[in-house]
Amino acid sequence: MTRMRSAVLATVSALVLLAGVYISVFVPTESPKTVSNIHAIRTQFEENISLQGGIKAYQQFLHEPATINEHVAAHIFGESLYAMEGISGVGACGSQFHYGCFHGFFMQAISSEGLPVVAALNRACREASATPSLECLHGIGHGLSEFMGRNKLTEALAMCKEIEPALSIEGCLSGAFMEYNVPRVVAEDGTLEVAIRPLPDTEDPREPCLSVAAEFQTACYHELPRWWKELYPERYDTIGDLC
Repeated sequence: MTRMRSAVLATVSALVLLAGVYISVFVPTESPKTVSNIHAIRTQFEENISLQGGIKAYQQFLHEPATINEHVAAHIFGESLYAMEGISGVGACGSQFHYGCFHGFFMQAISSEGLPVVAALNRACREASATPSLECLHGIGHGLSEFMGRNKLTEALAMCKEIEPALSIEGCLSGAFMEYNVPRVVAEDGTLEVAIRPLPDTEDPREPCLSVAAEFQTACYHELPRWWKELYPERYDTIGDLC
């Protein structure tokens, strides 16, 4: 009995350790909360895009020293890229800085044009690559979830299925669930808003994954540790129990 109990404790400890390693390695750390020179940065990006085109301007951005959080800067670049070049600019974005350019680009596109633009964005992704890149689809998921709001997660997931029938865990669904759980928005006053989804006292912390359709659950669970990290900071034992 003692030997069995020791084995069980060792297994549980290993799982908790693995959860902590996964979160510390694969979940991006918290971004700085303030971007003091956002307007100047946006103006500079737009000037560079106007003079060089989106592709060259993005490469210049990648090689210049960062003056603010890189993911935030990439978000702003994506927003500026859409403002200057519209849908055709999507081919300039890359996966650097946790897909920040794609996030900003698609969120700006959908917030500006509404849901009818999604089909055109999906076509642009296909034209930019023989097979739509996961980061491109991931960005569309962010845009859908942000535009539709938390109360319409089911509708956002359904639209993801329309444009990506294969339902990769790192594509459109991943972006939709990430935006649902831990949205990060750069406001015009230069503040990086991190509106972590709250957990009601009566709700299971594995939601919404217990309630969404079975075809969406794998992608949903894939994104939960990112939310749990914010909900239970440094409490890897709690996160391990949920796993």
